[in-house]
Amino acid sequence: MDSVINKAILHHIGKSDLINDLERRILFKGSELIEINGDSGSGKTYLFKKLCQQLETREITYLKYYPTVLEINQFRNIIKLFFSINDEEYGKYLDLAIKSGITSRYDFFYLLTEKMRKERKLKDLVLLIDNGEVLDSYTLDFLQYFVQYSSDRQIKIVVFSSKGLFPFSSKERLNFFSVSDISLVLSELFNQTEEDLQAQSEILYNITQGNIYIIEYILNEVINK
Repeated sequence: MDSVINKAILHHIGKSDLINDLERRILFKGSELIEINGDSGSGKTYLFKKLCQQLETREITYLKYYPTVLEINQFRNIIKLFFSINDEEYGKYLDLAIKSGITSRYDFFYLLTEKMRKERKLKDLVLLIDNGEVLDSYTLDFLQYFVQYSSDRQIKIVVFSSKGLFPFSSKERLNFFSVSDISLVLSELFNQTEEDLQAQSEILYNITQGNIYIIEYILNEVINK
């Protein structure tokens, strides 16, 4: 039954126009950095899953990355993911930068991306990143740089986070569920009159303030009793 609740919530988070808009922007020519921002409980993870499902349904190739607080610097992982290189190859590029006397991060970014271009490892890609606020500043700077550097390619990076992370990005804000959103979810789960649905939705909203995780928890408790 948990999967039924999850599916009902997924239907109404990040409404279809937002999902379809994201898909159009991913397929559009050129490079773009897109941020999906929202407080905890606004449904970022649900939207992340829904976007993944839509891309898979459309057979659009994409990459996923889940940063963790256990890794201080995510840069190595991102580079390996972007350019399909291993640790040994990454080490060689790092040694080259050291031998070249490079100390600026942006000089290193340029050296690395130029090497990737010359070696034909710079390819079009779609990358979805969940919990973007965990990314370190070095990696964030590279992501911003890489999208701008690759303006002649089709690089689409979509970052889900609790706050804005980039000065130059397209931003979408997720809000908590409204009473009408909750009513739509309840209508998929319960066979009730419109008046009862409205009343239950208002009660649930007053308890949760539209926080999707709390709504899911309460619905699980009610249905699984």
